[in-house]
Amino acid sequence: MLRKFVFAIAVLISSLSSKAQILQPSAAYEVTPGDAGATYKEIEIYTEDDVKLKGWWLSPVSISSKKCVVMCDDGVGNMADNLALAGQFVTSGYYVLMFDWRGFGESDAFEMKPDYFIYAQFYKDVKAALGWVKKYQAKMTVVHMWGKGMGASLAIGAGAGEPKVTRIIADSPYITLEDVQIKYENAGEDKPKIPVIYDKIQLEPLYALEGGAQLDGVMYIVGANDYYSNELDIEKLVKVKKKEAYVYVVPDVESDETMSSNTNEYFKQIKDFLGVE
Repeated sequence: MLRKFVFAIAVLISSLSSKAQILQPSAAYEVTPGDAGATYKEIEIYTEDDVKLKGWWLSPVSISSKKCVVMCDDGVGNMADNLALAGQFVTSGYYVLMFDWRGFGESDAFEMKPDYFIYAQFYKDVKAALGWVKKYQAKMTVVHMWGKGMGASLAIGAGAGEPKVTRIIADSPYITLEDVQIKYENAGEDKPKIPVIYDKIQLEPLYALEGGAQLDGVMYIVGANDYYSNELDIEKLVKVKKKEAYVYVVPDVESDETMSSNTNEYFKQIKDFLGVE
């Protein structure tokens, strides 16, 4: 049943712009895990500033598993867009925590101004998701993370500072927020807005990776033709933690097609990195 769930939902993966993403929240879920008969429960996650986030906790066939993956969305649509990949983790024996950022899906409302690339408050959201696992799923001895775009960079920021997180999969991360603005400007686009005050270790992978001594693997996924998150960027991140790095360059695509261009290979590369069947 669960393996069918993966492919039934694959056609609903949202298309992303090849441009670095400006926030585009969606409230409605086009599909839920229950639509495919997956075993899951709806949860509420509370942040340190008392914002309620909507989450889904998906269970593998073997409920004795002690492995989980926390998934971080890219800031476009909502968590339902990642159900195909969540299904792959489930069939590989992982519990999966999916959640929506504040202002996305059925999480609490949050005012977002036009042309913002990220809000510093999103870091509180991913930290709260990790905190939920620690509090309510204490049996999890293996905690990994996956993120896309903005979510990839936030996964690195939060995961590097969380002792239980040992592996992170970062698909098309940015390296610093200043770099994002420079790339927009060089491409003749209006610079996206970023927080006026923020902690570089929390929001910028280039600095977050200087910590994270507990990490034994960071996988970077990048489209070979992408401009906003490219191989040169990944090389800069790899240099910070070279021994732990695993890089998958998806040929002939930009960031919006890293998974959809060859879904079987995308999943295979992730499973090879995690060492699962």
